[in-house]
Amino acid sequence: MFPLGVLSQRQKSYNPNLCFGLYHFDGSAGGTLFSDNSPANRTLTGDGAVLWDFGKFGDSSVRIPDDIYDKAVCHSCYDVGNSDFTFELFFLFNFDFGQALKGLIANADNPSTKDWQLYLNGQKIEFGINLQNDGWQTLQHQDNALSSTWNYVKVLRKNGVIKIGLNGVESSSSINVGNQSVSYLANKFVVGGMYYSSPWNGFYPNGYIDELRLNKQAIDGWSVPTAPFAM
Repeated sequence: MFPLGVLSQRQKSYNPNLCFGLYHFDGSAGGTLFSDNSPANRTLTGDGAVLWDFGKFGDSSVRIPDDIYDKAVCHSCYDVGNSDFTFELFFLFNFDFGQALKGLIANADNPSTKDWQLYLNGQKIEFGINLQNDGWQTLQHQDNALSSTWNYVKVLRKNGVIKIGLNGVESSSSINVGNQSVSYLANKFVVGGMYYSSPWNGFYPNGYIDELRLNKQAIDGWSVPTAPFAM
């Protein structure tokens, strides 16, 4: 959806080898394989349809209907442990549809193995993480996401503090976890789904996701990107 040369650009503020997920969602509809351009090189499989002529950058995004999600096979790279991390993506969603809770990304497709997940609670963006000492903790951004534009969301853990930002606005809330680790339960990496409680509770976004990047490092700043992500 854009020249590969864009991917070769380097941002000097962090180590590109710590990027473990970089998805731009090129492909074809139905049974799609979405290539990961990060060093981890983990491919997503599933039925999320690539929608041409409708992307944040370039000409495509992934359309997640109301009954499917895409996933990658289990891999330790999705365990963030007690490291710094940064998760970023763009989404566009119809808030009039379906359940109040709608998943964007998670590291499990089983309710007993979730370590972290990013999801919508109504029009609020939330992040949940399973800490070894304090159990499941959630962080919600106070501003509503928009239904008519692409929304940029970023979750950042730096020096033991987890923060969330939406569309260039940093939340006033945070989770201070010190050096606590997540529980290392990673099962699958899921795009377009979530598991909120047991028994099974899968909630699908029925919207669009584009430009997804995952890093095991803190990338400072909350401004909205104006170009495709580079590693």
